[in-house]
Amino acid sequence: MYNVKISFIGPDGEQNYIAEAMLPALPQAGDTITQRSSGKDGFSAFIVRSTRWNLVQDGDSSSLDEVWVFAEFADAGQFNSASHEQCLEFYRAEGLEVPDFPLLGS
Repeated sequence: MYNVKISFIGPDGEQNYIAEAMLPALPQAGDTITQRSSGKDGFSAFIVRSTRWNLVQDGDSSSLDEVWVFAEFADAGQFNSASHEQCLEFYRAEGLEVPDFPLLGS
């Protein structure tokens, strides 16, 4: 398991928020992430843009300090949670384009 910090980035390139999660594998560019709130309909959808490995050097050896994943907001259409849809509407009102989330079967 990997302790990963996930930075959720809006289409303006600005960080919207950060979450920390234990993941069985590290997301890579192009992977998708969904996040839902317990007891609520829909989810927030993101597309991974990059992964950053931060190392710490101690003498002649380095060790892993932290892993960051940067994921961009995406539009999952009818599957968006109400709060995610609000964020997307804000970005669109600013004239920013939000990428579509690749749904299975579409």
